[in-house]
Amino acid sequence: TVLCLGNHDLWTPGEDGKDDYEKAINLFKEYGTRITGEKIDRPYFRRDIRGYTFLCMGSEGTGVGACISDEQIAWLDKELASCPADKPVFVVSHYALNKTHGLPKTFGDKEYDDMTGGFGPESDKINAVLQKYKNVVLFSGHSHMGFAKKKTYSTFEKAGNIHSVNLPCFMFFNHDGVFNSGCAMIVEVYPDEIVFRGRNYLYKIWYKRFTFHLKTTDMK
Repeated sequence: TVLCLGNHDLWTPGEDGKDDYEKAINLFKEYGTRITGEKIDRPYFRRDIRGYTFLCMGSEGTGVGACISDEQIAWLDKELASCPADKPVFVVSHYALNKTHGLPKTFGDKEYDDMTGGFGPESDKINAVLQKYKNVVLFSGHSHMGFAKKKTYSTFEKAGNIHSVNLPCFMFFNHDGVFNSGCAMIVEVYPDEIVFRGRNYLYKIWYKRFTFHLKTTDMK
């Protein structure tokens, strides 16, 4: 099990009723460690599962947007550099890169700028790191968008060297696209390809039109 921090996880009130980041992150460390059986001691961490690497990023501040430190970005670069170039690496983040997957319009705010809904001010730095590696699959969520294949928004898109997948919310509301609750993405990794399959666990159906094939030869 891999857990990734989202903004709702950090909205934990302190004694004064305001968001208390330290309280929130300590709860994430405690219960994240209990759930996964592996120690979590900071918002971002690495997990190796069956020979594949998952790099989980996490916000270092409260608020709707991400707060990513230079230290975390340097950690991301170092970890990616240590991974074999001939195997996919999965970067898991609640937040997508700015201006991908239809952002900022798809985030739903009436007023927005180019940084709304994504990594925010640090997006360009994170993008610069990810673009150095051709074997990165970036998973994100946050915008509560259902499965879609549109010019304005797509669940799966390629941003330079990065293969980016934006996931729907599982049980809370989704807007636009296939917005039913219970949606998830099943990921199958084979030597020659990665297959992403849209699934609804409530209705027990597959969304065949939201099946994406990524050849590993396209990641080298």
